[in-house]
Amino acid sequence: MSGQGYAANETVHIIWNYTGPGTGNDIADVTAGYSGTIQGNFTVPTAANGAYSVAALGATSNSITQNAFTLSNGLGTNPSSISPSQSGTAVGSGFQANESVKLYWNDTSSIALATTSADANGNISQAVTIPTSATPGSNTLIGVGQTSGSTFSAPVTINTNWGDFGFDPAHHRANPYEYGLGAGNVAGLQPKWTGATAVGLKDSPVYANGIVYIATMDGLLNAYNATSGVLLWSFNPHSTFRNYSAPVVDPATGLVFLGTVGSNDEGIPSPYYAVDAQTGVLQWSEILNWHQVSFPTVAFKTLYLGTSHLDHNSCSIYAIDEVSGQIRWQYTTDDGFWGAIGVDTNTNTIFSGVGNPNAAVIALNATTGAVVWNYPVPQ
Repeated sequence: MSGQGYAANETVHIIWNYTGPGTGNDIADVTAGYSGTIQGNFTVPTAANGAYSVAALGATSNSITQNAFTLSNGLGTNPSSISPSQSGTAVGSGFQANESVKLYWNDTSSIALATTSADANGNISQAVTIPTSATPGSNTLIGVGQTSGSTFSAPVTINTNWGDFGFDPAHHRANPYEYGLGAGNVAGLQPKWTGATAVGLKDSPVYANGIVYIATMDGLLNAYNATSGVLLWSFNPHSTFRNYSAPVVDPATGLVFLGTVGSNDEGIPSPYYAVDAQTGVLQWSEILNWHQVSFPTVAFKTLYLGTSHLDHNSCSIYAIDEVSGQIRWQYTTDDGFWGAIGVDTNTNTIFSGVGNPNAAVIALNATTGAVVWNYPVPQ
């Protein structure tokens, strides 16, 4: 659900079956961005087929957005565009009350992804994990009632997004889900389109949901249609700050992030930006203590990034809330953070190298920023 006109960073309640003040059920909360816009998903509650109203109500501004919503027999997925091995939710109706329902990927002769039970109204809501072997493009999720034989299907688009230069929080820099390109056909690649920029690029483009994003050295963030090369939008912060690192896009939040490099003079820190990945509209900005010469890492709906400075000023690792732009914690040393931060999502630990003047590798708690260990590196 999307909307605009809310207060920056306010909590917005998603209300099911809203018919006026004080009515309906609060089923989810989202946080408005810097510009007062929202974008979020919700799980449809158990209900009979029919027409409903869903509202997004600002907790402080009382701004409201309403949308009509119709429940009918069928099967759907949330999200409808997803990557291999990720989890989504299958939601369906029209099955026999309380019957067992099996969910299949593309073919009912395959092994079921999951088995669930319909409720008294014949509705289901079941978490499913997309197969690691799922191929990019159009696929189908199939639900089959084991008593009634009722069968419904839902289209699912598999995207092998490369929204982070390192591909994933651990920075493996390899896409295990890519099946279209290999040793047998890479030699036959031909230019498909080119996009002209006023100045060059210092780092690589990133890709998500059919859009290619690049950051140029004159401070712009451009978005191109990945198929045609048409420029969709260009974000211009109207500043003298430059871009030396790749942007990062998170399909889960619909945001793309851009770091900057400013002057080496004292008193001129560098801004950091978050913009809407579809429109290029600024969502929030944050002034950080120094340059961001490397791309950030996204994990736990948090941006992890380091700053650096040539003149040995104090620099920091920041943990910033993706949606609100609020700084969750800041770890500061007398050394610079010049490379991307790696994240181990299994142990909730982040890792970074530091240098100039001192060199070390450090590990921090991803939630609190507390030091886990610090290993000096001989120079």
